[in-house]
Amino acid sequence: MRSRRDRESKEPREQTHYSISGIKLKYGVTDAVIKKLGEPDKVVDNPHSKGAPPMKLYEVKRVDEFIVKLKAERPGYMAQMRTRQNRAKKAVDTKLKNMGFLTENLISNLIIKDYDARNIPSLTVKQHINHLLDLHDGCYTEDDGWQSSFNSEVAYIRHQLTNYETILATIKGKVGTEESYQRIKAILNEKIIKDYKRKLDEIKVLDSNVEKFNQTKNGNE
Repeated sequence: MRSRRDRESKEPREQTHYSISGIKLKYGVTDAVIKKLGEPDKVVDNPHSKGAPPMKLYEVKRVDEFIVKLKAERPGYMAQMRTRQNRAKKAVDTKLKNMGFLTENLISNLIIKDYDARNIPSLTVKQHINHLLDLHDGCYTEDDGWQSSFNSEVAYIRHQLTNYETILATIKGKVGTEESYQRIKAILNEKIIKDYKRKLDEIKVLDSNVEKFNQTKNGNE
């Protein structure tokens, strides 16, 4: 049985807020114009990096209505906005291209430290199921618990045993950070999972051999 969170994650979400960079890119306005919007509607942790400043978000409806009013009050500003939009798009395209090169370079330099898989902290499957039930109103099975447990171990390795945080600091604040972050995270997770599963399999084989040895030893005594 799939959890409700899994089902809802497949449904497209309507955009509710703009970031400052999103407003600039869509409407070509300056920081001075954005300041006229006043205080943001929401301030959230930056999704790109733990050390980055909080992200200011503005409701889509509020921003769109503000732009409509601005166009009515300053018709001549429209031409300036279009010019800025074109310049901004060209600048963004160039920066995205450069970010693409940087991302591939960073991916080639991903490092996973050597570690003992036995030392990776983890909650039990039951604890993860209870945790999921506390966070979400849905039905969770043992499979959900196993997946959540495994994901937490992968996250621990990613943040504690790789150069992931250093790489995030490298792309912090750059155009295309979100796309770069998602690609780097996906590829690093793939590497971690492959390596971690290999280590776990080696431990199973080792433990099995030790058990067989002990059984043989006990049988010969």
